[in-house]
Amino acid sequence: MPYNFAVFIERAHHRLVQNAQENTRPDAQWWGCFAVSDASVVLGGGVGMFSWHANHTDMCTFISEVLPYTTGTSGQHGSVAEVTAAIATNMQHGVISDADGIDRLNHGLKHYSQITWIGTFGELCTSDDEFCANVRSWYRNQIDDKKTEVDRNAPIRPDELEDFYEAIQEYGL
Repeated sequence: MPYNFAVFIERAHHRLVQNAQENTRPDAQWWGCFAVSDASVVLGGGVGMFSWHANHTDMCTFISEVLPYTTGTSGQHGSVAEVTAAIATNMQHGVISDADGIDRLNHGLKHYSQITWIGTFGELCTSDDEFCANVRSWYRNQIDDKKTEVDRNAPIRPDELEDFYEAIQEYGL
């Protein structure tokens, strides 16, 4: 019996909107991912967004329930969803690392979504990881119109946290 992928697609889009609406500022332990639509530019490809979750398990569930249904052709949703769910489950249970999971997911999600980063909000604020440092640099370029001499890649200070979180809601759009 064939799947009614319209139901899965609608459920995924509802979850995506719900996640965006309910997203309160995460604390340092919240898990997030940054994913970019891998569709044609005409279909919204190239647009990216952060998604925040209370724990690693919730983030992996979000990846498997939403990313296979964001774009692409309905004829491929089933196989893409199966591959994505298997990889996300292996990540959730520590069978594979998140870095290995990103590589595998990006292969399986080609033409749907591409994951650029997975980590905690605390890592995004402090890590020397290239993606994290680039996001902090982007943030500081947004707020510093005088282009003063500051270390744009430096960790986010406590007094910057609220503004940083608000700013990254538009990162990738």
